[in-house]
Amino acid sequence: MPSLSEFISSPIVENIMSIPGISEYNRKRLNKIGIETSHQLLGMFLLIRGDDKFNKWLYNTGVRNGEEIIEAIEEKLNMWIRPSIHDED
Repeated sequence: MPSLSEFISSPIVENIMSIPGISEYNRKRLNKIGIETSHQLLGMFLLIRGDDKFNKWLYNTGVRNGEEIIEAIEEKLNMWIRPSIHDED
């Protein structure tokens, strides 16, 4: 499992275990509901819209370390969204 800084500074790869907080246990839980890639998990985060809701969704799927996963996804998305917002000025 990569560190948060490694995840943020690297391109997104398909392997869901590249997201901090995704252990083998968490990967299996997510795979059971059809989430098999990093892209799918990031997409689900965007669909659910909100840390508390996403954390609850993770908990309900049996995923552990929800807060660590959320922090990593938020930081990664902030890298994409904030620069594009500022570029429009």
